[in-house]
Amino acid sequence: MADAWLDKNENPFDLPDGVKQRILQLASDACFSRYEHSYLEQVRRLLAQANGIQPENILISCGSDEAILIAALAFGGQGVTAVIPTPTFGVYKEVCQWTNTNVCCVPGLGEHFEMDLEVVLRQVHEADKSASERLQFASIVFLCRPNNPTGKLCSEDDVRELLKSRRCLVVLDEAYHEFCRSTLLHWVTTHDNLIVLRTLSKAYALAGLRLGYMVGCQRLMAIAERRRLPYNVGAFSQLAAMVVLQHAEHFGKIAASIRQKSEWLQCRMALFPSVSVLPSVANFVLFRTELDSAWLHNRLAQDRIHVRHYPDEPLLDGYLRVSVGTDAENEAFLRALCAALETQEARKPCAGDCSRGGVPLE
Repeated sequence: MADAWLDKNENPFDLPDGVKQRILQLASDACFSRYEHSYLEQVRRLLAQANGIQPENILISCGSDEAILIAALAFGGQGVTAVIPTPTFGVYKEVCQWTNTNVCCVPGLGEHFEMDLEVVLRQVHEADKSASERLQFASIVFLCRPNNPTGKLCSEDDVRELLKSRRCLVVLDEAYHEFCRSTLLHWVTTHDNLIVLRTLSKAYALAGLRLGYMVGCQRLMAIAERRRLPYNVGAFSQLAAMVVLQHAEHFGKIAASIRQKSEWLQCRMALFPSVSVLPSVANFVLFRTELDSAWLHNRLAQDRIHVRHYPDEPLLDGYLRVSVGTDAENEAFLRALCAALETQEARKPCAGDCSRGGVPLE
């Protein structure tokens, strides 16, 4: 079997041949020597239609990573505090440091890293008291929902509580919302201190083409637009986005299938006596074992199974994250995990038939 790359939360399924051929057909008629293309406005209209909002509420970005950077450039900077519940996506902290935004990380509570809302609110209020009155927002709270890497879905009540602080901007990253079927995007029409980030990299299988978007009230999007570089998304990516959005039903079914595979994988992993699995509603699973995580990471790689390791995140010491793959990749991962556990003589034996991955694979 080829290497199983289960470390980046990608969609394991490529675009259907018919969708890919349609993209290539449109591309063959496109003029790539010009900067401006009408495709971007068509993409915005399709996104607006799908989400029940106006095109003016949407800013297109080069993946959601650029949307995070634009948010930090537009609303962060000196005097602003970024409050980041952790562990979470590392790009939030990184771009805030680039933009000279003060960073305050709030560790999660308990074995599931629940957001410590009391401490987050305290930091928001402290930022409000100390920040200059000239600043529109004294703080930015970055929330990933569901959270990467824990797969946890923070409650609507917690988000609503944060939005009550008028000088707090909540940046809600919904990169994985298609897998959990929960979204707060419609809140942007009633909250002028909320920005929602989306991407076509995950459920829509366009990770290699880099197209994301941010959604907010028109006033916030007008401010963010001034921080967007011109021509930030290539014409080919725009064409591909336009086509896949016209096949939303297909990708919705794929996302539902991946969610089922995630639930299956979590159930099978939980059968290993020495494996602790965090319940996930996304297309990835965070877990730990009794083994050293660096050793296990390398041991799995020897079997051509690549998972995510967090050597620079103290909160995730001992943890690894595996993305949901194809059935064959998921079974290969389970077999490799069982084999790694069996190499440690002092460990408990795996549950089930280890010759088939330590668990029943039906």
